[in-house]
Amino acid sequence: MDIQQDNQEDINLGYKTLVFLGQLEEEKLPLEQRQKLRELVANICDFQNRFAKPMELPLAFVDPNITTTKFDMPLRLETPRPLENLLNFRSVYPCEPLKLEVDPEDVLEHEGKYYCFAGKPTWSFLVKTGALSGPDAESPDTDTWDWFKILFDLFAETKQTQSLEIQNIARRLASCWYQVATQIDFGSEDSELTSTMSDIHLTSDPGRSSDEEDEEDEGEEGDQDDDDENENEDSESSSDVDVSNPIGSYSSSVIKSTILQSIDRLQAYMPSPESDMVWFKRMLKSMNGSVDPSWFPWGIPPLNKLVESVKSQDLFVREYAYSILKLFSEADTNIS
Repeated sequence: MDIQQDNQEDINLGYKTLVFLGQLEEEKLPLEQRQKLRELVANICDFQNRFAKPMELPLAFVDPNITTTKFDMPLRLETPRPLENLLNFRSVYPCEPLKLEVDPEDVLEHEGKYYCFAGKPTWSFLVKTGALSGPDAESPDTDTWDWFKILFDLFAETKQTQSLEIQNIARRLASCWYQVATQIDFGSEDSELTSTMSDIHLTSDPGRSSDEEDEEDEGEEGDQDDDDENENEDSESSSDVDVSNPIGSYSSSVIKSTILQSIDRLQAYMPSPESDMVWFKRMLKSMNGSVDPSWFPWGIPPLNKLVESVKSQDLFVREYAYSILKLFSEADTNIS
């Protein structure tokens, strides 16, 4: 499997979701969800970064006779982002780069102009100098998995407040993010773990690891240095990602319950093979792999739920469910 192509799919999922957020009739959303959009956008951008950045391979993948560092990809992957949406959600701000060599995780370059990401070093400089103040000077929380709950709450909300076309987009995206969620260990409710998003690099190929230093906790007072390195002892594939869920506002069980309720509400039980074949195949792999079966309360595959969906009054739901059932029917016929 081409890891660059595979990672680009994850990056593109982030891009499609950022575009989707800009299509929402925001005024119809509950106030609490509108207030969380900036934080959500920041986390999706960080999610893209995890897949775009070349990662150092674990020692097991390196020839002991070779002293040069080995990476899984030669160059950083392109990371498309809808600039207008990022500006509208106050996720980026016009700036002048602090360094000649721009860090793409810190500053976005677009048509010769530069924009810094909220919460990143250049943004912090603008805050310290007073160029940014008020709500713009508040750093988005990108250190927990809480944004998954925010995202799936938003997907579910489209059933109440958005058009059928937007609901259909939400269904497609939710089914893909559902597959991503099945690969994540959201941690235990009484966990005292301290890992952050910067420690985690999801992947669908073995061999991805991260030996990045913990970023200094900007919200903690005092002069204590945070330069301990977090090392991943084992590199695992995304079919069995074992990562830590840092303590957030929501427990792991609440996050998981929210995801499953959203999936059921949208009837987004699997990615569509017509529009999202890559993600459909990934979900099949998840269902047939070592993923916790409690992620699939409707069965593996969820045929009964799909049959119910075919009877829906929503044309989008009917076509979505039919495309999946048709593929399974053809597979059974070929086997027979």
